[in-house]
Amino acid sequence: MIRFLNLHILGWCDNFLDKHRNLDIGYIDTTYIECSSDKVVNYVVKNMLIDNERYMLNSGYVSLSNETWSINQGYYLSDNKSKVLLVKDNRIMIIRSDMDFEDARIIEICKIKLELN
Repeated sequence: MIRFLNLHILGWCDNFLDKHRNLDIGYIDTTYIECSSDKVVNYVVKNMLIDNERYMLNSGYVSLSNETWSINQGYYLSDNKSKVLLVKDNRIMIIRSDMDFEDARIIEICKIKLELN
């Protein structure tokens, strides 16, 4: 079983921005996919990566640091690091933004909002 949830979040970190005014945040679009088992997660992730490779200018996707993001698996899905695929337990999250997901401040905000800690 797979359940999808699409969220388009604008200004989703207002409280954080009150404390850190020097950080400019654009938009974040998140798709959640909840799977019934690890087998389903692996199937979905594998096919998403295969399907996404044709859009990459470089030689395919790049893995994220699992420790930094507090996830089981993670991949950059765009050359400019503005689209990522995260796997935590049986949840798959695809995040698109106009931000660079290598920025430690952005990663921390995402981890808090996506409850990855």
